Amino acid sequence: MVIRDIQTTDLKAIHELINSAFLSNESNEINVFVSKLLTASVSPSIKATVAEINDEVVGFISCSPIYVDSDESLTGYILAPLAVSPSHQKKGIGSALVNYSINVLKENNVDVLLVYGDPDYYNRIRFRGYVADYFVPPYRLTYPAGWLGMMLSERCLPNHSVKFNCVEALKNPDLW
Repeated sequence: MVIRDIQTTDLKAIHELINSAFLSNESNEINVFVSKLLTASVSPSIKATVAEINDEVVGFISCSPIYVDSDESLTGYILAPLAVSPSHQKKGIGSALVNYSINVLKENNVDVLLVYGDPDYYNRIRFRGYVADYFVPPYRLTYPAGWLGMMLSERCLPNHSVKFNCVEALKNPDLW
């Protein structure tokens, strides 16, 4: 397996992967989100990665920056989405993509990584609800138990709730 940064030539394969990995009503919305996300020009930059086996894209992950309202020295990202081809699930590809992204973000001195997903899955990769509890998402969560976070730096958790904004592509209440 090869894990690498995405290239523009990967977009079609990423959309096909999302179509296979999610239910049709979800995949359409996620594909629109991914298209907006991958064409956005933001600072700091979006980190998007694919996993390939035999030159076939079998996994995709993206992390986009968050913008903390009250403490500009705190840096963070949100992981969304993570997709693995159904024929390659339960083989460690998703975990490998998440761990690769964590290492990239640590190298870039990011303090916190947040995710809104399956707590059973993300808890195994060291994401915790008590970390995310300090970060107030921009929209009401449909499944609050899925709001998780991980500190990536030695920085202490904030001593109060922190509001943040996200990239334009995530400014859709239906994604939350």
